[in-house]
Amino acid sequence: MGELRQDLLTGRWVVLAPSRGDRPVEGSADTDGERPPPLDPECPFCPGNENELPSILWERPGPEPHGWSCRAVPNRYPAFREDPPGAEPPASEGLHERPPGSGPPRPVSVPAVGRQEVIIESPRHDRDPGRMSSDEATTMLAAYRERLRATAVEAPDLHPLLFRNHGRTAGASLRHPHAQLVATRFPGPRRQIVRERL
Repeated sequence: MGELRQDLLTGRWVVLAPSRGDRPVEGSADTDGERPPPLDPECPFCPGNENELPSILWERPGPEPHGWSCRAVPNRYPAFREDPPGAEPPASEGLHERPPGSGPPRPVSVPAVGRQEVIIESPRHDRDPGRMSSDEATTMLAAYRERLRATAVEAPDLHPLLFRNHGRTAGASLRHPHAQLVATRFPGPRRQIVRERL
């Protein structure tokens, strides 16, 4: 399991997840100018390779021949993991700030508890948002909204964050268009700033 560590100088939280280094990296970067094929028989996110997925959490129906337009699956190499049944959640309250003059900073580290899923944005391997039709982009955005809402209902104590990497240099390990939804017990810095100002 990964862990969250607080930077002693800035107070910001970072995620350390060494096991994510074990994930496979697709051979060609998407920055090489070559357009990928519509389907890749080696890609776990492409139709026909469902046996490569841990499971399917959610699926939005779509036209044939694939029968789906977007789907959500568990991240096979998550930085965040759910608490095992019956486990006490780690305390997170009060870890974001230290009162002035309270002594030297001390390292703070907690398990990276939360949820992490991958939202596969299209059955097509070559359909990045910039190449999507208006209908496809609308479906993708609706999928984001639906998964964020489902997370809010299923895990109301967690703070969701949706992000999307594009290309190997940005951290994407697979070329197939996808985003990730992470939900943790820690609100992001922006949410903290808003809370402090209200």
